[in-house]
Amino acid sequence: RDFVIHEIERDTANPLITGDKMSLHVNDKTRTECIRNHTATHLLNAVVRNTINLPTYQKSSAVTNSHLKIELAIMGPKINEKGIATLEENVRKLIKTNLAKKVRVINSQELEGERNVVMVPGEIYPDTGIRLVNFGDEYSKELCCGTHAFNSSELIDFAFLNVKSTGRMSYIFSATTGQSAIDALERGEELLKRL
Repeated sequence: RDFVIHEIERDTANPLITGDKMSLHVNDKTRTECIRNHTATHLLNAVVRNTINLPTYQKSSAVTNSHLKIELAIMGPKINEKGIATLEENVRKLIKTNLAKKVRVINSQELEGERNVVMVPGEIYPDTGIRLVNFGDEYSKELCCGTHAFNSSELIDFAFLNVKSTGRMSYIFSATTGQSAIDALERGEELLKRL
């Protein structure tokens, strides 16, 4: 609790010893892009739940500075092209509404009293120090220890890069945010004009 883990490349010629002083340099651009994409996984997860309104659970997610990937199991009819376009547009609308992030640290007893909290199946949560991250009060409400934008507008924009059905009820959504999303949307428009 109250610590952040960073991975470093090991220098075998100069091993680290407990008590050594170090300097950490974080690439601001890479960190900001990761924060945007991580926040977008929360917004997309909430949009799917609120738009499709079917039983849904998150199977996995991965975030890099260039994109996000989230796999969701959605119990119900297959999502068509129009449904995917609606999901993308709804995330883009949320970004424009300037949803503020709110974080509360709660314990397992307080968690039992919360409604509509997204939890990852199989994940083991501690008894205390559980981070509940909200965007738009109750719209997106997840347990998460990641880094997030302070406001949805920091994402700038959102675009799907690919949506893949991996089975009858499972989808992998790949997307991006920021300038990459703007570029992807512009390239998509250019391709449509050529058709």
